[in-house]
Amino acid sequence: MSIPEFDDHFQENNSENMEDKLRHYRRMIRKSDHSEMPSPEILETLVNYCMEKDKYEEAYDFCKYWADVAPYSADVWHKYGFILINLNRHHEALLALDKALGLNPVDIDAMVHKSVAYGQADDNDNALAYIDKALSLDPSNEEALFHKGFILESIRHYEKALEIFNYLEQSHQFRKEALQETAYCLHLMKNYETAIEKYNEAIEEDPYDISLWHNLGIIYHQMHRYAKAIDCFEMAIAIDDEFFLAWHNKGNSFASMGRLHESIESFREANRLNPEDLDTLHNLASVEGDAGLYTEALEKFDKVLENRPDHYQSYFGRGVCYDSLENFTQALEDYNNSLNIFDHNAEVWYAKADLLYNMGDPVAAIKAYNRVIELEPDNYDCHYDIALTKIEVGEAEPAVEHLKEALKFKPKWANAYYQLAKAEAMMGSIDSALNNLRIGIYIDPELAEKFDIDFCSILSKKDFKSFHEEISKIS
Repeated sequence: MSIPEFDDHFQENNSENMEDKLRHYRRMIRKSDHSEMPSPEILETLVNYCMEKDKYEEAYDFCKYWADVAPYSADVWHKYGFILINLNRHHEALLALDKALGLNPVDIDAMVHKSVAYGQADDNDNALAYIDKALSLDPSNEEALFHKGFILESIRHYEKALEIFNYLEQSHQFRKEALQETAYCLHLMKNYETAIEKYNEAIEEDPYDISLWHNLGIIYHQMHRYAKAIDCFEMAIAIDDEFFLAWHNKGNSFASMGRLHESIESFREANRLNPEDLDTLHNLASVEGDAGLYTEALEKFDKVLENRPDHYQSYFGRGVCYDSLENFTQALEDYNNSLNIFDHNAEVWYAKADLLYNMGDPVAAIKAYNRVIELEPDNYDCHYDIALTKIEVGEAEPAVEHLKEALKFKPKWANAYYQLAKAEAMMGSIDSALNNLRIGIYIDPELAEKFDIDFCSILSKKDFKSFHEEISKIS
């Protein structure tokens, strides 16, 4: 939310040579030459002009001098506080606004701005107290109402904030901002469809507001409507082609659609606009890795980790690249580095388990797979992979249990039935093995082609012949 503005705006056309005056008096201030300093009236004009032009550093210099020559003016201290708010110097702003309210205790605008300063200082209790004090003097003050809604939103009292923003949707001055904040509250409440309606209403008020298009795109992305999200981000970019966040999130949406080339282009442009943003660099490296551009990805992961050595996601991404390049030792080191920072990432444990298996260490792989199951008990793929590894090391009974778990979550999985039959045959549970083999081959008849190789060393000659006859009937 922008900081509430003053109602009195300086009219530039009243002083065509204002910039010349600014340069002149700035020189006087730098030289501490007070012999040619202007009167309080001219200082007020200079301060108003600087505020109108968002030149708050210069406004601060002039207002400081103005406060020296007119220390009993409530307006001076009010504007001084407002300028300090815009310079993010909220503690000093509170002192200045205290002086303003000491001189004019019923200045509603000063109360609103003091509330803003408390908000900057993360003191929401006092922020609410001062905004309520302003509203007790003028309950219909729209600026105060809007700011109260913003405070309530910031402390997650969304329902109460929505009451205020819904009321302000009828305001001529605050309609667009109220619609935007209504949409934002609904977004945070995950009421996406209504939030979209409100964002579209706000866009009707101001079709060239890039933040509206961008925020609408974020909602569509979260709803997995990636094409719609990309349309919104592209609209924001059409308004301002250097809008970094739109390029970044456009890259995310393209990546979610599997359109890696377009995602890479978007992230590269975002990286060009903001080369210091490590999240963009990480995302770009991840997509380049997915696209098989491992050398380019490794360089970017290295840079992220140089600047953020605790970024476990980049250790994982770099490990995947090394894994794909069959540099297994380096991959394992990166997976371990990632897990040392954050141990609860099932995806990293899964990658580590697969790597250990490929490195010829099935026992260590099983331990890693078990950690995945601890974190994600319903991960049927992992249950299946543990079972295969258990079968390989001759542990048929636990393999059966994992395959049964996998089938609870994916009941028509032909390969799981086939492997279950194999594990049961190893245990000597012939009838159950035959039944599960029938189910697996019925779902996927091509599995019958593997039977001779997989079961000839497990079954007795008699059972092998019996199984073969049953398979012939199915296939």
